[in-house]
Amino acid sequence: MKTKICVMRSRWRSARALAALIVCVAAAALPLAAQEAAPPKLSMWNRGLFNLYKSDGTTSAGPNWMGYATDQGPYNSLTFNWAGKLVNWSMTAEWDGDGSVYPIYLHDYSGSFAMFTGFVRFTAGKVYGGDDYRFRNFDTTGFSSRIANAETGVLVQVLPAKNLSLGAFIPIPVAEQSAEITYSRPNFGLQWVAGDFAILKSSLRLEPLANGNREASIGASLTAIRNFGLTLGYTYRDVTMENDFFLDSSWRNGPVTLHAFADLNLVDADLRYGGKVNAEYTFPTIPFTLGGSASYGNGDVWYNDGLELYPYLRYNFSGSSVQTGVVVDYGDAWSYKVQLQYTVGF
Repeated sequence: MKTKICVMRSRWRSARALAALIVCVAAAALPLAAQEAAPPKLSMWNRGLFNLYKSDGTTSAGPNWMGYATDQGPYNSLTFNWAGKLVNWSMTAEWDGDGSVYPIYLHDYSGSFAMFTGFVRFTAGKVYGGDDYRFRNFDTTGFSSRIANAETGVLVQVLPAKNLSLGAFIPIPVAEQSAEITYSRPNFGLQWVAGDFAILKSSLRLEPLANGNREASIGASLTAIRNFGLTLGYTYRDVTMENDFFLDSSWRNGPVTLHAFADLNLVDADLRYGGKVNAEYTFPTIPFTLGGSASYGNGDVWYNDGLELYPYLRYNFSGSSVQTGVVVDYGDAWSYKVQLQYTVGF
């Protein structure tokens, strides 16, 4: 009988301990649940580009959505985001105009949480991130690939100081694979902000890209001069024996904005190059921007062979725009296309 009573007392103590543990966990979770979170945000982005008319002097065609042989239609993305002090969650869906070529799918979805007062942040899911560790030109084309490019896995970011961010992404595919493969393919990133003077970014991808390349990149951006920007970058890709050098610059004076971009690619002893300049004037009293760009390349990583000229006029409204212009190309012969493009976002 005494043994039975002891067993019951032991079980009662265990139950009380478990209840106390549950209460403690709930109490610890309350501040997280009650954190001052921003209201859930739903954003939409739609882009359409089509040729009203195009001609090479012999044949003509139009209209043609997006300028592609396939009638892709306008591009759409829908993003849902919820953010708090410690926890964030986001999801993005993408699809084309008629859904036949690129049907709607979840481009990325992930949840993240901060620990130790923001010293460490974990992001897991189909992660689309790592822009902190790479530069882009004024066309928003990246100098290098993201360390987490809409892939399933875990991104760990450490912020030992306000001006320093270190990131590591471990890609974990849905299909099971050996631990040796998983942990031999991490991607790393670094960003260092040197006050108001410059920003340094670097990344290392040990996970092969679609063409088998692994990638290392480094770049620096000058931020010390007001209304002037200059960014230099270098990227190495191992399989194709590729060395890419990049330059991006901008200058602003009142309503006038100038941009210039150039790249030099040494691919297995084959030299390729390209560049683009852009100028815009934003009218101070009406919501219009007059602009023009010129680009030239010999088959480099960004631009097609030959010369392209593009004067345009853009109407701006509420973060969206409608733009029309004429694209003039010269490769082996002259051709042109009258284009209309729009972006609508909220």
